[in-house]
Amino acid sequence: MSHLSDHRRLARAQSPLVQLVAKTVELETTQSGLRGSCPFHPDATRGLYVHNSRFHCFSCGAGGDVVDWWMRLHRADEETAAAYLTRGASGDGADHDKKPC
Repeated sequence: MSHLSDHRRLARAQSPLVQLVAKTVELETTQSGLRGSCPFHPDATRGLYVHNSRFHCFSCGAGGDVVDWWMRLHRADEETAAAYLTRGASGDGADHDKKPC
C-alpha cells in the first residue's frame, strides 16, 4: 500500500466526516441520512447528503470521503488533506475549524 493511501485510510479512521461537515454546514436529520446546503455552490435546495462516511451533493455532483471533503473545502491536494487530517486527529493542535479559502 502506498504512503498516500495509508494516510487516506488513517484520515478516514481518525476524522469523522459528519463532525467535519457540521463545522461548516447546518445539517438536519432525514430518513436517508443528514442533509444540508452544499458549500461548493449556491444551494437553495439543500442537495448535500452525508451518510456513513460519504457525502454527495445531488445538485453539483460533489462527493467522496472525509479527505475529499477537506480537499474541496480548502482547495488542497490529496496528500495535504490526508496529512492535515491525520495530524489534527492525533492531537497536534491542527485547526479543523479553518474556513474555506
